[in-house]
Amino acid sequence: MNEFDWDMKEETITFKALEDKLGNFLSIHRNQDSLRFQGQNAFYDLKTNALNVAGVEVIEAADAYIYPVDGKVDIAPGGKVSTLENARIVANRENQYHVFERATVQVNGKKDYQAAAYYQYPIAGKQQEVYFNNIRGKRYGKGKKEVKEVLTKAQGAVTKEDDFFIDQKTKFEGQITLESKEANLHFKGFAQLNSNSLPTKNWFSINSKGDKNDLAISYDVPKDENGQPVRTGLFISKETGKLYPRVMSALSYRKDAPVFEAKGLFKYDEKRD
Repeated sequence: MNEFDWDMKEETITFKALEDKLGNFLSIHRNQDSLRFQGQNAFYDLKTNALNVAGVEVIEAADAYIYPVDGKVDIAPGGKVSTLENARIVANRENQYHVFERATVQVNGKKDYQAAAYYQYPIAGKQQEVYFNNIRGKRYGKGKKEVKEVLTKAQGAVTKEDDFFIDQKTKFEGQITLESKEANLHFKGFAQLNSNSLPTKNWFSINSKGDKNDLAISYDVPKDENGQPVRTGLFISKETGKLYPRVMSALSYRKDAPVFEAKGLFKYDEKRD
């Protein structure tokens, strides 16, 4: 910092940086891994040992950028960073795959933060967001902390009442997770094809990673919410001998024979609907 005013009577110190430079703030707390950030000015209360920093553009914690909404960061006695409200998180710093808005963030140290925030998931003609109630950036894995991988993991969920779509014609309810080093999200729950061409619209289980910008979901033999298998392909009715199609739905009779069965990936073809 370039200068400070010490009010001896009030026992406060006001720090100011040069206009074209920012001051450095460094934690020496042994559990905060030399957490550091920059600010324009600061107010330190010698009576309470509270430090209020302003003009903070970003804090780097774990593998993320954390942007305080108003540039203010308060440090309580003992070095504890006060909870940030309405912050923005970008993870990770290298690829910046994932952005969280309106975040409540607790920065614990240079390699550790936890948060809850909203994640934007727009599709054509529909603005959507997922509330991730468990976002954690920290060291993961075994061994000494110096060699552990530092990354952000997040978990959230949507329900049927949320009327959430993972693509233009596929509803989803269940858990959505992510890791900051991967662009793809992980969907685990149940989906439903929302097409007027289908006579039945079963909910079917999915447990797959997918790119939210170009979604293709892998599947084998999914099950409905009652644990019964749903199938995709052409089948022969054991009772009538007639051929009939199925797309992610139950067979007329469980022992009906497949002429061919489709497994692998499903993806919405927007041009042909």
